[in-house]
Amino acid sequence: MAGDMDSLDFAALLEAAGREFDARIQRAGFYQHPSGVGDAREDVVREYLQDVLSRRFVVERGKIMDSDGRLSREFDVIISEANDVAPAMMLAGRRIVPIESVYGVIEVKSSLSAEGYDAFVTAVEDLKQMKRRYRRLMPLPSDVAALAPSPFAISEIEINSQDQTAGRIWSGVIAFDAPGGKTLAEYFAKRCDGFWFICVPGRELVTVWTKPPGCRGMPYKLKSLPLTVWLIMNLVTDDGRPRFLFPDFSKYRSHIVTALWRPRRFLDCDIRGGRVVVVSECRPSSPLGAVGCGLRSFCSLLIGVNGA
Repeated sequence: MAGDMDSLDFAALLEAAGREFDARIQRAGFYQHPSGVGDAREDVVREYLQDVLSRRFVVERGKIMDSDGRLSREFDVIISEANDVAPAMMLAGRRIVPIESVYGVIEVKSSLSAEGYDAFVTAVEDLKQMKRRYRRLMPLPSDVAALAPSPFAISEIEINSQDQTAGRIWSGVIAFDAPGGKTLAEYFAKRCDGFWFICVPGRELVTVWTKPPGCRGMPYKLKSLPLTVWLIMNLVTDDGRPRFLFPDFSKYRSHIVTALWRPRRFLDCDIRGGRVVVVSECRPSSPLGAVGCGLRSFCSLLIGVNGA
């Protein structure tokens, strides 16, 4: 006979998780400068999400770019695919993430105002101007695949941030103080495509309610943030990116090569007696020549200065 299994009190678990998050926020509050408290709260939210999400995802603060050079405003939280962030750039502790890697963005507010909410919604709407580029691999019929060099046909697609083909980029707000009742519902009614929630930790969660359609706010108190995290986990794991759809980063790389290779004159230098001596000028005829000549000149100048 099978033994009795223990049962999990899910409500108590969520409340305990809410207390843990609240303790982290309380510690952040010891940073006395007002702007410092806001930054510390953002750090706590990012760290908490990184702790609970799969290692497949990375949680960062930064901007989003596309391969045409468009750049978003800064987002407090960007959740992206960890395996896709190699082309991303880190600048002054902020990340610039390719839009193809992004699953969702979150605004973290110490106090949510109508102006701050509208600015975030506008920034998310602006992401629609960006292009997401993917390569689609479609398995060939077995009789064709036997004769082809690859068992897949490759096609390129270009879509915006809310195209369901690769999953919509979702968004939400976590605010530690916000208007309640009807006013918060009015904020939510102005949401953009892909906007899913407003969470006030320790107080309430307002989110999309599918049956019946519309939105619903509930005073979940300490459970509000843990329930929001469960919602986020569902959003990132149920993302609609098909199995055979892969980010196409080739255009990013072509922009980098073009930026490195612009017709210019480089000095070919040599080190003689600890000093820089200009041997000749060279006009590179290829990207590789340009990079190589430029690096030789830079290294020679650097060593020359250090040796003088």
